[in-house]
Amino acid sequence: MQSTNKQQIGSWLLAGGAGLLLLLKIYWLLQPSEYLSMTYRVTNYVFGSWLANLIQIKTKYGYPIEFNLIQLLWIPFSAVVLAFLLWNGIRIIRGKISIQFSLITYIFGLWMLIGIIAEKTLYGFDSYGYDRVNVIFDLVSLLMIIGIGILAYIHIFIGVVPETDSVTIAQTSNEESKMEEKKDKKIFLSPAGAIIALICFFLPWVRFSCMGKTKYASGADLGGMFWVVFAAAIFIVLIFFVFQTRKELAKSKPFILIASLAALVIILIQYIRFSSGELTEFGRIRPQDIGLTIQFGGIGTVIGFILSFIGSFFLNKKNTNKELISKDG
Repeated sequence: MQSTNKQQIGSWLLAGGAGLLLLLKIYWLLQPSEYLSMTYRVTNYVFGSWLANLIQIKTKYGYPIEFNLIQLLWIPFSAVVLAFLLWNGIRIIRGKISIQFSLITYIFGLWMLIGIIAEKTLYGFDSYGYDRVNVIFDLVSLLMIIGIGILAYIHIFIGVVPETDSVTIAQTSNEESKMEEKKDKKIFLSPAGAIIALICFFLPWVRFSCMGKTKYASGADLGGMFWVVFAAAIFIVLIFFVFQTRKELAKSKPFILIASLAALVIILIQYIRFSSGELTEFGRIRPQDIGLTIQFGGIGTVIGFILSFIGSFFLNKKNTNKELISKDG
């Protein structure tokens, strides 16, 4: 029953962390602001700054804040997402497990971790307004991410969503038997995503202006670390079919998971580097200075690796639940 104990720790960290973060966001919302209007602040705290900036909600000074793709990294910290994580954490504590909801929770957990890393890389710990409340917010966020990681670990490496009682196990087994035919098709999600990434690698990733002319560059044109991304996509396809030929497809899960995450992290790091601009002897040149914009090739590559990451969750051994029940029983 060791997995059950780990599940309890993970679920309490998830629910407790989400609840505390919601309280902190309410605290921030109630604080007066000389710059941001109440409409902007409510939209920001409920849905995220990305939406407030995207729909051009004005500040108290009468002008909106520019929308940036980096703002999408903070979507998991919006009140809507935190409320979902709190709700799902309580469900897991009460023994009500949903594979779909758990998968969404794992994705948000990874999203949060990437967001924190990106924020500290861009702004560090000395940015304006970083006080004790922000420190508490970051620490609680990390504890919640650890809780999500514990639940994800049990799901990925043991092979099932963590359970708490025999009723839940029976319900999960019943759900899996109904979805067995669909699941057989879902195992191809990982190689399909990798193939999409391979194709999009040679499509336009960015558009920029140079000497009055508009030019495009693919992942291959950008080169450098992006060739590791290309290699990761090939690796996912090869490792999938190698293990499928050996009839040991479940063993490919950790390899596909790590390769997908590595590719996404590399793309994120390079994106942050490009967004920060390049320091030259004439000053810092930023993307907007040369009209640089992200194109469908880069977006498609990211979507492909996300599909590969999600697909790895369907590469479980059959009858894993029955084996675990017999061992724990």
